[in-house]
Amino acid sequence: MQNLIPDRDENGKIIKLFPQVKKKYHKLHKFGKGAFCSFHINAPEIAGVYLWVLDNEILYVGRTKNFAKRFNNGYEKISASNCCKGGTITNCRMNKVLLELSEQGKTVSLYFYKTRKYKVVEKNILHAIKTPFNIKDN
Repeated sequence: MQNLIPDRDENGKIIKLFPQVKKKYHKLHKFGKGAFCSFHINAPEIAGVYLWVLDNEILYVGRTKNFAKRFNNGYEKISASNCCKGGTITNCRMNKVLLELSEQGKTVSLYFYKTRKYKVVEKNILHAIKTPFNIKDN
């Protein structure tokens, strides 16, 4: 388990990023507008299922072949291309969720379960519970 803590400036304020300004002439998707945050976690290069959790409620369930790549090149710092149509909407959506909850003083925790059967495990979890941010699976 790790906490997802946005990077802060010397005054303790969350650093807000606007990567989409680099792509101002491209069409942004609905989660590509506004501010994002960056954060850092220790992520091994293994397959498995991860849970974003707030106050013992699972907010989001995801799966990955490579945990380090999924977070280091996905959620942790939003790229300009992910803000545009055709970009990875989930990265932007969940980064915004983290930013909003962190601004409210809440802490999101990240749990990881190592498994090669990550597709089956994720599917079973999503069939067992409803999460507020797994759009296509709920």
